[in-house]
Amino acid sequence: MKLSKFIIASFTIFIAGCDNSSFNTQAIYDAPVTGYRIAVSGSGTIESGADISNNGIGKISISPLLKNNLPKVRISINYQNDKEDIVAFIGNKKVILERPNLVQDNLTQLLKLARYADLEMAEVSESVEAINGVLAGPKATIMNGQSDHIIVVDVNYSYK
Repeated sequence: MKLSKFIIASFTIFIAGCDNSSFNTQAIYDAPVTGYRIAVSGSGTIESGADISNNGIGKISISPLLKNNLPKVRISINYQNDKEDIVAFIGNKKVILERPNLVQDNLTQLLKLARYADLEMAEVSESVEAINGVLAGPKATIMNGQSDHIIVVDVNYSYK
């Protein structure tokens, strides 16, 4: 009788561990050389047995570190069913991106259109990694001590 209770308890724990989990992550990063701050909010579902998400949504806001007349860049990303939709705005103007996913070329394009001069490409590259990390979930999010070119200002996350 004890063995059957052990098997039932083990099976119950196994089944409970097989559920998908949802996450919500917010992070703020600074690119001090180029002079912008990125605020990223990502949420989605991590499938059972996976470490990161392939399904989620994200909101990104890029604003200047110094008070100047540079417009805010806003990006919405929706990763669903192996399809990625990106909508970007500079100020109130919608921008059509050259590539359908967030890569260094797209972020470079947006920053140049927003009149950021003298882009530090290492910061831009690491910014793309940081944004995509937040959208993939907490395990992929760049935390303090994990970046060489951007500054991790704040990271908060939760699992459900």
